Amino acid sequence: MLGASCYRLGGDLDDHDNQVFSLVNNENPAAGIRITYKNGEPCENNLKREFAITMYCANDVFNIPNTEAEYITEDLHCSYNFEFTSAHACPTECARNAAGDKVCSDHGECGWNEDAMRPQCFCDKGYFGPSCSETCSTGCMLLQYSRALLMLLTR
Repeated sequence: MLGASCYRLGGDLDDHDNQVFSLVNNENPAAGIRITYKNGEPCENNLKREFAITMYCANDVFNIPNTEAEYITEDLHCSYNFEFTSAHACPTECARNAAGDKVCSDHGECGWNEDAMRPQCFCDKGYFGPSCSETCSTGCMLLQYSRALLMLLTR
């Protein structure tokens, strides 16, 4: 590109004040994480550039962004954001299937349990267990309810 410039978007990584780790959604800590690199090179109005990497929790471990243009945005003047979804942004409490490539075995969603104050898999109908990998026919719904009741009573 003719006339293109290259700017440092974050400060020295040895200075931990230049890195901010945060949740994507404080009300749903299982939603994902954000890493913001601050104190980059100055731009107009003496603002310092910053660059955020926002990772949303998603079921597929193989979902890797493949084009820059789709995901990098300039949210504010001199503030850039790279967003993508990945299983690597999910809490480890949301178990994966035996192959390790699907969060909640692709039969549920990783979310925040308000009562237990921790992340967990919320299983689709007909599935249960910590990773939503166990199946259940209509005859075993009573077993599923009794397990949920037992979990509530043992907290």
